[in-house]
Amino acid sequence: MSQISDATVCISDWDHFRRKFKLTEDVKVCVIENSYKDSRKALIKRGWFENPDFESPFFDLKMTVKIQSIDWPNIEKGQNVNHFQKGPSLLTTKKNLAQ
Repeated sequence: MSQISDATVCISDWDHFRRKFKLTEDVKVCVIENSYKDSRKALIKRGWFENPDFESPFFDLKMTVKIQSIDWPNIEKGQNVNHFQKGPSLLTTKKNLAQ
């Protein structure tokens, strides 16, 4: 029963967020740190809405420089971020691959 009420609260919050900014369901929401100016420009040009609150949980895509800026336990299905949760250990450089 608590799972249903938790899901309802989440949906309600997203609904409130969309009403506050007058967004339809099909509009994607991004949160982008200042370092990604070109990405911001390209997404907005494609119809994305930029959430002005960098700490907000309401986004479809969050782009941040620091991996610590992502609230990993609260990322929901369908939300995307520009980091891997396990960090750089999953990726390496060409130089490291050659070693």
